[in-house]
Amino acid sequence: MKHILLAAVGSLFLFVSCRKGMEPIGQFQNPLSSDYQVAEYHMTEYDNENQPPYPNHFPYLFKKIYDHSGKTVTEIDCSFDSEHNFYELTNSGFYHEFKVVQHGQTVYLINKQLPKSNIPDTVARITLNLYGRPESCSANAELTPDIARDPSPIIQHYFYRNNMVTAVKSDFTNQVTTNTYLDSLHYDNNGNLMSFNGNSFQYDYTRTAKQQFYCHGYMGLQEPFYLLQYLGYFPEVNSPTNVMIHIDNVYDDWAGALTNHKFDREGRLISYNWPGGASLFGDLPLTITWK
Repeated sequence: MKHILLAAVGSLFLFVSCRKGMEPIGQFQNPLSSDYQVAEYHMTEYDNENQPPYPNHFPYLFKKIYDHSGKTVTEIDCSFDSEHNFYELTNSGFYHEFKVVQHGQTVYLINKQLPKSNIPDTVARITLNLYGRPESCSANAELTPDIARDPSPIIQHYFYRNNMVTAVKSDFTNQVTTNTYLDSLHYDNNGNLMSFNGNSFQYDYTRTAKQQFYCHGYMGLQEPFYLLQYLGYFPEVNSPTNVMIHIDNVYDDWAGALTNHKFDREGRLISYNWPGGASLFGDLPLTITWK
């Protein structure tokens, strides 16, 4: 989808130091400068495809770029998991290259490529609460590519209980109406995410891990929320207590077992095999690169 930006951001913010405002806020460590973040999460389903100008190994789902010190995220290249094929996923509606600029408790995602007007195109504005957790995300239609007709801006609000996000409220507003959707996140007693947005997950309760990152399932209409996951703002969603072993979804492409989990010496998940989506080639490796 293409959204009209709800709040224009002047070019001033392009010149704001990306390190300003990167300190921890409240009790939540700023994920943009954390030493415990995922630099690249790569699903290999489309590695053998060739769709110029994107290389084989295009950022599916995402890859972060850091400043010269290697400490702070300044850019992210990403795409989204949807029911579309590779050629659709690599168009501008599903593939993005963003600059990441933080100013105080607001984070701006700005297209790396300037439009013909040479005015920076701010695609999303993330507001953080006093604890450093995302309170809302206002985005233009570029972050809602699954709505084929009547694209409109989206504002998402995030709700918490016991410092865990438990609901996402999405308002899609066009020139006439506002459509509101409320999706809940459900966890088990161990803090593992059990279901969200039509996706459900199962775990091996005999195995725990120090740090993991899973970002699976159909993402349609929830692209802003998943983009914030890429940036590390919802560790309770992506890093469960137990090892995830199965996913299900309304689309069969995402149903199946997760196997062959591998961990580094620090106990961080670095790879596993997943059902392979629409590739029809069986289980495929997925790699996780930590900062």
